[in-house]
Amino acid sequence: MRRPLVAFALSLVMPVFALCQAPHRVAIRAGRLINGKSDKPLENVLIVIEGDKIASVVAGGSAPAGVDVIDLSKATVLPGFIDTHTHVLLQGDNHSRGI
Repeated sequence: MRRPLVAFALSLVMPVFALCQAPHRVAIRAGRLINGKSDKPLENVLIVIEGDKIASVVAGGSAPAGVDVIDLSKATVLPGFIDTHTHVLLQGDNHSRGI
């Protein structure tokens, strides 16, 4: 009787420990950053990501201790794109309707 009670108590407590863990942190060193607001790309930028959110964007700077660093110093980084277009009236083969 005691083992099922202990197992039940642990099943209630374990999710609390999971919520208390710090989110995974990643730093991206970008050679250029196109942020969509500036006229020109920002040069030599450090982007720190915590979990699934951007925590900071700093020109230059060094990565915090204990953070995984992705070196894109020879690349241009830009915001993600979402393909939201659709063809409402186009269904299947467009040659069958003489379009």
